[in-house]
Amino acid sequence: KINSNAIFKLIVRNNGLVDVSQSKYKIYDQDKILSIKAGEEKIIFDRLMLTNSGSFDIKSVLDPENLIDEINEANNEKIISVSVS
Repeated sequence: KINSNAIFKLIVRNNGLVDVSQSKYKIYDQDKILSIKAGEEKIIFDRLMLTNSGSFDIKSVLDPENLIDEINEANNEKIISVSVS
């Protein structure tokens, strides 16, 4: 619905052996900060105000500046399509 908040659920896992402190993540164009311990899983709920009607791709990216050394860099991005009316 136009001019309403959409709530997004992100599930983030740190499968590594090192804690991550103060890592950046983005939802759409909003910068956020995340800290997650080695082996931990976090569920993050976030909001985004939808101000226009139509179909949109909403993108979330963990470690957008690629500052964290990872075994799998390919699983840091998710895109979902939403329709707003």
